[in-house]
Amino acid sequence: MNTALLAPKVTVIVPTYATGDALARVVSSLDGQTLPSAEFEVIFVDDGSPDDTHARLLELASNRANVRVERIENSGWPSAPRNLGVDLARGEYVIFLDHDDELYPNALTAAYERARRADADVVNGKEARTDQSKWALPTYTANFDNAVGREDVHPLVPTNPHKLYRTAFLREHGIRFPEGRRAIWEDVFFNIDVARHAVRIATMADEPFYHWVRGATTSSSGYADDQVEWWSALRRIFAYVEERLDGDLNTFQRRQLLMEQYRSRLLPALGAGLRARPRGDQEFALTTAAEIISEHLPAGWDAELPKHLQARAHLIRTGRADLITMLGRYDADITGKAFCTGISVVDDLIEVRAKTVWFTTKHGFLDLSPRSGRVLRRLAPELEAALPAALLDVTDDVLAARVTIGVRSRRDAITWLAPTTTEVSVADSTDYPDVTARSVAVIDPQRVAIDRPLAAGRWDLHARTELFGVLNQRGVRSASPTVVGRLTRGSIDVSRTPLGAVGFTLSDR
Repeated sequence: MNTALLAPKVTVIVPTYATGDALARVVSSLDGQTLPSAEFEVIFVDDGSPDDTHARLLELASNRANVRVERIENSGWPSAPRNLGVDLARGEYVIFLDHDDELYPNALTAAYERARRADADVVNGKEARTDQSKWALPTYTANFDNAVGREDVHPLVPTNPHKLYRTAFLREHGIRFPEGRRAIWEDVFFNIDVARHAVRIATMADEPFYHWVRGATTSSSGYADDQVEWWSALRRIFAYVEERLDGDLNTFQRRQLLMEQYRSRLLPALGAGLRARPRGDQEFALTTAAEIISEHLPAGWDAELPKHLQARAHLIRTGRADLITMLGRYDADITGKAFCTGISVVDDLIEVRAKTVWFTTKHGFLDLSPRSGRVLRRLAPELEAALPAALLDVTDDVLAARVTIGVRSRRDAITWLAPTTTEVSVADSTDYPDVTARSVAVIDPQRVAIDRPLAAGRWDLHARTELFGVLNQRGVRSASPTVVGRLTRGSIDVSRTPLGAVGFTLSDR
């Protein structure tokens, strides 16, 4: 590394271990940054790879003046390499890049500019995930110079380390990743400490920042295999939130982060998947869940949950955990599927009309029963006896179902959502009533990306659906393979593939 490189704006810290072919993707994204290489440094910290990863890194550094390579004895987890990277960093800000992910081309330039303009301790930039087009979209609805105190979502969600952090801020407060051979959710613990001390957290929603490339071999992919480890770590997260975010000044964000874990991890883990676990795992999960709920989650908070999660919580709180797996059968992977019923192009605005129908994992109808203008859950007698009437009546939840139409890039997986109006109806059938949403969205290719134009390339229509708090996002389908309109920068058509994907192609001009 050229030691003449002084005071870089950003240090990119990349922990590596037996990285394989994914290293090329990481390096390509760094070489492709719009921020000049003289203005950022890259520190690769190899965690004792048994293969040629370290040698390949040394070769990369030999012809890149801004790259430094370190090697440590195998620690078993990315924490120690990241912590060493922070110790060595000379950049004003640091970002933690996993060894199989990538940064979007303007990521460092845009995030650094926003950080300086907002005087931010942290910048949470728009992130995409290969395996979840719905990933973190509620966080990136608008730009915020300071999102601390934001009511709809905590500004550090998702609580992974794929953010820009002020280096001096991390050092001043001694914020480190917990180390160990399997320090699962180390990033959550790290960001809880960040939340305790951060004064200004910026949100960058209008510029693609980080692409989380999920494969079959990520360190987090096997978290749930060991249920004792998983639930024990989750218990520690709840306790750590209470410990680190204590006091009146942290009351709001403490509740936010506890509810985030409750809504997105604890209660979903008591769903249909639990039924497939061995008996011992089920018992450990249910016992630990009951203890966490009793210790950290006041009963009054359950009102913030959708009814199907409230029902799980109620069974736990009332000592009827024995019915949880039975309830899971009714909650099995609720899925919304959207079909295009019409599409038109007028003055370069794309109007999409869609119909969405919800199913369960077996592609059957939802277990509902309309009675006297209300919609009730239709459950086994034991469950109906154990749950209060208010949790069986899901009328308000059904009518609150939401559909938002958006576009997703085939090239870089980034998603943008468009303004959408939706009307929900329930078929008046005593057998299996459909829950159906009819939606209309208007997509302006010049403004849908938070008032910015879409990049050139192929864009597929997607629908983000929500019923009973269950979020899905997938492509909008159509059975009509015809070109329906022209755009100044391209055309919109219904794909002629068997899947009937709907999308449009934009040119550079």
